[in-house]
Amino acid sequence: MSEIDKLRKEIDKIDLVLLKAINKRSKLAIKIGKTKNSINLFRPNRQAEIFKKIFSAKSKILSNNIIFSFWRSLFFSQINLQGGINVITLKAVERYILKEIYDYFTHDIKISSFKNLRTIETKIASSKNTILVLPYPSNKKNGDWWTKYSFDKTYIIACLPFMVDREKKANAVIISKHYPELKKGNDYFYLSKNKIKDKRLKLEAKANKYFLYKTNIIIKNSEMKFIGASTKRYEVK
Repeated sequence: MSEIDKLRKEIDKIDLVLLKAINKRSKLAIKIGKTKNSINLFRPNRQAEIFKKIFSAKSKILSNNIIFSFWRSLFFSQINLQGGINVITLKAVERYILKEIYDYFTHDIKISSFKNLRTIETKIASSKNTILVLPYPSNKKNGDWWTKYSFDKTYIIACLPFMVDREKKANAVIISKHYPELKKGNDYFYLSKNKIKDKRLKLEAKANKYFLYKTNIIIKNSEMKFIGASTKRYEVK
């Protein structure tokens, strides 16, 4: 037997070990889905915790980006086993938003699109596992949607891309009916009709007489409305 054949046999053995481990993980994921009654299957904070543990292992061969790609596929294949999630966006969004959706949720995800924000907001609020992906808030065309969105029963829960180059800004936000987890290291978003003077706040966007602020701490201010929180995004190394 040649050296290459020996190495391939070792790989074949490892493949079977991996498959056995993935099957075991899948069975546990299904049990969790049943325990939760398939409610709130998409939890970015939980995924962030897993990535933090995995990245801290510091693979000498695999980059964080490669590790992310593998586990991302694993996450969403097992979410599908639990019942799956639906993704909605606006019909008018640019192609880069669709790219962000596919890059994060994989190309197996089905995307529905609607013209009207109110229709979308109603669908999100009435569905247990439907999420909305929209451009990151700005004052640009299609980026000022946040000034027309009520945020009465839905919240920002994450930003995309999840893996980023150093200092790269987010391109999109994920919105859900489920209240975001308030954890250390998250970014918190607040909406106001007034300009707020507070050094703890960073002005993210201003449009149509509305102000959007971001901070890394929870702030109580009657002039601001809490509209969500985003988990930490990881730098590509």
